[in-house]
Amino acid sequence: MTTAQRPMSPEERREANRRMHAEARQQRQASRGPRGIADAWWDRARQAAAEQERRGNPAAWDDLAHFLANYCQRYEQ
Repeated sequence: MTTAQRPMSPEERREANRRMHAEARQQRQASRGPRGIADAWWDRARQAAAEQERRGNPAAWDDLAHFLANYCQRYEQ
């Protein structure tokens, strides 16, 4: 017996589409090796910071910037 599923709300549908797109992009990027995977993580980090900003937490951008600054300092030596 199957149960009828309720239709997705526009927000749920948007999130499902975003997740599907991100997973497909990550798989495509993985074929480029570590550089492609890093590219996919960069996209996700920006998306996460933007989402946090929309939810009232603009400090996520500061946190991302701080992380990237530390990374650059570590590897540019």
